Amino acid sequence: MNIFFFYLNQFVNHLPRARLFQLLTALPLIIVGSFLEVFSLALVVPFLTSISSEEIIISNSSLNSFISWLNISTNDEIIIILGILFVSAVILSGVTRLYIIWFSNLLSANIGHDMSIQAYENTLKKPFIEHKLSNSGDVIAAIITHIHITVLVINSLLTAASSFFTVLAVGIGLAIINPIETSIIAVTLFLSYLLITRIFNKRVEYYGNIIAENKNKKIKLIQESLGGIRDVLMNNRFKDYVESYNILDYQERNLLAKLTFLNRTPRVLVEIIFISILIIAGLIIAVVFQEKQLLIPTLGLFALASQKLLPNTQNIFNAWVTVRSSKVQIDETLKLLNQPAYSNFNALSSHQNLVFQDCIEFNCVSYQYPNNPHESLADINLKIYRGDKIGIIGTTGSGKSTFIDLLIALLEPSKGSIMIDGQILAGEISRQWQSLISHVPQEIFLFNKSLAENISLSKIYDYEKIRDAAEKSLITSLLEDCLGENVHKTLTERGSNLSGGQKQRIGIARAIYQNKPILILDEATSALDLYTEESILTALRESSVKLTIIMISHNLRTLEMCDKIIWLEDSKLVGYSDSKVILSKYKEKIAKFRSFNKTS
Repeated sequence: MNIFFFYLNQFVNHLPRARLFQLLTALPLIIVGSFLEVFSLALVVPFLTSISSEEIIISNSSLNSFISWLNISTNDEIIIILGILFVSAVILSGVTRLYIIWFSNLLSANIGHDMSIQAYENTLKKPFIEHKLSNSGDVIAAIITHIHITVLVINSLLTAASSFFTVLAVGIGLAIINPIETSIIAVTLFLSYLLITRIFNKRVEYYGNIIAENKNKKIKLIQESLGGIRDVLMNNRFKDYVESYNILDYQERNLLAKLTFLNRTPRVLVEIIFISILIIAGLIIAVVFQEKQLLIPTLGLFALASQKLLPNTQNIFNAWVTVRSSKVQIDETLKLLNQPAYSNFNALSSHQNLVFQDCIEFNCVSYQYPNNPHESLADINLKIYRGDKIGIIGTTGSGKSTFIDLLIALLEPSKGSIMIDGQILAGEISRQWQSLISHVPQEIFLFNKSLAENISLSKIYDYEKIRDAAEKSLITSLLEDCLGENVHKTLTERGSNLSGGQKQRIGIARAIYQNKPILILDEATSALDLYTEESILTALRESSVKLTIIMISHNLRTLEMCDKIIWLEDSKLVGYSDSKVILSKYKEKIAKFRSFNKTS
């Protein structure tokens, strides 16, 4: 039972005030519904008694006063009046129960929506380093699957709360009418479910954990197979992936079947016990006490009570099974909800303080990734002035990408500081700085939207600006010929029908459209032929003298177009000077390296 209250407390802490008010509103509604169930149940005894024995009705002083007040003279009138009251109570109770079910489902759906939005927003706002170190399959599973399961848990908890009050109210009503049989039934029900929960406890949790684990593995497997579909097709690896999926899916479906069986088993067992007790009680009343006139009302009362008690008791058990089998999903959901809110991602203030006018300065900057004993960048000192055209060179693993991530404030230095016009790059300044930068990575992510929307990153765009960006990035033919001038035509997922060079030019067009003062090209022209690359870079240089361009490239002819070169080796700054000076030294190193490879 502790686990119910623990998760209930966790969920309540994440509810907005409006949703908490709705939850509190549901409580009196549930209590009213429970007492209406008791009221309908209380009317079954006099109704059945009036049918079976007129003498018992007449001998009952309370009923006699009620009959006299209504001025009823015949037994038929008594039966009709009690029947009308009984049916009215059943209808009112049923309508109330339907409303509670509708309200509970709507409330749990709204709570799920609140949690889903909060979890998604918290995930997007995580620091870049956490995104870099996390597995996208786990994140997708948490946001899509785990939150869905958590909503089902919340729904089952609300249903269990309603069922608890119903069972409690019905139990109290039965105890007043027939305390002995009620006590026997109550103790039997309690001990039966207690024993069943003790037997099923570890198995339910184990099944739930394996099911959650297999769902995550299936998502990762689908991502891998579809993401690497070229290798799957070329290397004929269908069988490997299908076989792996088959094993995971079969185990998951099999355990779901077992979990469903465990969930439904108690209802059948308890029904057998309950009906057996009811028949034994009837035999005792009829044979031992020789009170056959009480047989129909008593059996009718407990038969109707069983229709109230058994489903609601099972609902409570269902909630227990759902919670125990969904612990992994609930914990992952709470982990997403409990992520700290990072103030860096608050909306930019309307008054933009930062305007890049002078220089970017790295002061003794070092960076070390978590759980990595070595620094990716060590003691970097340099200045980049407004309007500079800077190239970055270095071997793989020399720290080029880390330098860019620090420059665009996705990472914060482990040591030292980065200054923008004399202001430390941190907090609100980081957000303002990022709003001044257009970043074009090597792998361009294309959305399943129109070409115009992929360039503008918005549904509302300036078509003339799009044409200008397309001309400078040499994708006018793509804009007009390939798509028949239909800029509204939706691109395929991730631009699968486009070449690598076309994707990179769309990325560059996107940066040109944004028209920001700083342009970062992170190997953004690697898929272009030399003529296209030089044409685009020349257009960018000539577009504005004040435009600051910083680019990573392995093309020496492209780097010759830069004013200065940053040379990184083994996480350190080897050189930062005029492009001709740096490239001459770099070419010598490349020549020596090639010569060494030929002789070795």
